[in-house]
Amino acid sequence: MASISTALLALHLIVLAIGAADDKATRLLSKATVEDDSGATLWMKWYPSTEFNQVEYDEAVNSGVNGNDFDTSSWWRCGSGAFVDWDDNNVAFCNTASVDALADPSDFIESDDCQTMGDYAARVTDDGVYFWVQNSEGSVVSTLTYDGVTYSPVLVLFEGEYCTGPWREYAATDSTDPITGATTIDNFRSSRIYLKSLEGTASLDGFLGIKMVVFPNNDMFPHDETSCVEGSFSSSGGKFPYYPFTEGDYGCVSSDDRVSGFDGESGYWYGASKYELADKGYGCLDFAGCFICNVEGQEGDCNANPQCLGATPSGQFYDQEYCKGSTVAKLEAYPLGSFFFHLYFTTKGLTYFGDSATADDGSTYKVCEAGFSENAKYANLCVEARFYNCGENWADCNSNSCPEDIDASSIGWYYSTRPVSITEELCKEGLARGRCFNAKESTVAEGSEVQCETMTKNYWQDNTLVQVPGDDYPLTITCWWTAVVQCP
Repeated sequence: MASISTALLALHLIVLAIGAADDKATRLLSKATVEDDSGATLWMKWYPSTEFNQVEYDEAVNSGVNGNDFDTSSWWRCGSGAFVDWDDNNVAFCNTASVDALADPSDFIESDDCQTMGDYAARVTDDGVYFWVQNSEGSVVSTLTYDGVTYSPVLVLFEGEYCTGPWREYAATDSTDPITGATTIDNFRSSRIYLKSLEGTASLDGFLGIKMVVFPNNDMFPHDETSCVEGSFSSSGGKFPYYPFTEGDYGCVSSDDRVSGFDGESGYWYGASKYELADKGYGCLDFAGCFICNVEGQEGDCNANPQCLGATPSGQFYDQEYCKGSTVAKLEAYPLGSFFFHLYFTTKGLTYFGDSATADDGSTYKVCEAGFSENAKYANLCVEARFYNCGENWADCNSNSCPEDIDASSIGWYYSTRPVSITEELCKEGLARGRCFNAKESTVAEGSEVQCETMTKNYWQDNTLVQVPGDDYPLTITCWWTAVVQCP
């Protein structure tokens, strides 16, 4: 199990290192260098099917007043991976942000740079997505070579948030026309670009990928990650809104994601603050790539936390320009509003999770289909998560951010999701959207397509475990535990 944990930690560190890439954006079609000194570039843009809301955009840029992400009739921003741009005919579109720091192609090959659409109306239908590659001479190409290995640049569109759910993969061709075909996903909610080796992709055999996301508000809001820097949404290519968080002195809180591979019945701990977990698992939460090892003024905390320090490109603190002023610096514990999890089917770095293999190019998966060994393996297994608060300075857990046991006997209480069946729920009615849970029962925001269930509050009274609907918002947590367990 130690080797497995090491492998999973390495995967987490790759995500943080990639997410910490520079966010400078160009005004023309943006591009990300994918070959050292070669000038090769990847290009992606899309035209949302709805009307651009110039008024909301101007208010956000000039006054910091965010538009309505739940409005499906017009859009004002694109999400965590793109900024608003205009073509030669002055038509607004979504332009993928340049990532200048990914100059080393090996970084891009190993990247898991998933991008979620934050504005509902910024999604697209029909033939509105463009994806192509140019070499250093400006010619459109379908492959790139690095260190003797040839890669196919690939765009993946997902029906679910955070690169989960059914997906379609599009390899770059010698055309700059929109991607089309019978497999085009309508209303995609997230996307990913990566380089796929023509020699094939290895798998982590026996592991089922599960993506987890924490959110500060009910019903998975704000939907996509943000840097939480005031004034970072700008006409010069800034794409991150600042969402004020009214509880406590956080200022602004972003969502953050984790992914792990589970081998049948198994579980992992995750830290829920800017610090590392200290005793087990992985911590160092980040806000869209901003964390204590690249935010001005956090060098002391960075150097005191080897896990976080190890997530930097060079193993040392560095200033990230777009992260200056990020409120992640205040994140000594996470104010949880809601939690999301789903099966994670896509490749992860140079490998993919073997039990997450697709049966037909993205719309059906072996774990979900009778007759496959993966389906039999997880037929009676469920996904469950538990949440803990070890108190100030982790005093309730012997100076550790997590309790010694999953029943939190040292604390006396914990919150939990219900166990969700993998094959009977996540594979069926939950396949497109996964499952989410609110810390406290609440009224769904007007226009929101997300309706999360309520978590269970568990506490010990006279040696008896009492279970009631969650009633804390926000739920302050220092860590959580996610596991694949036997279904009740």
